[in-house]
Amino acid sequence: MGSKTFERRSAKAPGRHAGMRNYIFPGRCAPKIIRRTSFVSDDAFATVAALREEKGGDIWLVGGGLLFRSLLRKALLTRWR
Repeated sequence: MGSKTFERRSAKAPGRHAGMRNYIFPGRCAPKIIRRTSFVSDDAFATVAALREEKGGDIWLVGGGLLFRSLLRKALLTRWR
């Protein structure tokens, strides 16, 4: 999730998506302790590439228009709707 989306949604739904690990890019938001949520401030490309190598299914990108465009340019997105 992009940081702007996180900032807008955090007041409404601090628990995020049940059963999913959540990553906030970039992690410049004030880190809060939220179960199953990581704030990523280092290389987003390396983080997403590593997640793609894990077993377990698709990665769901919520919001993050800037993040989407940068991942698309690096060919880290394989499909979108």
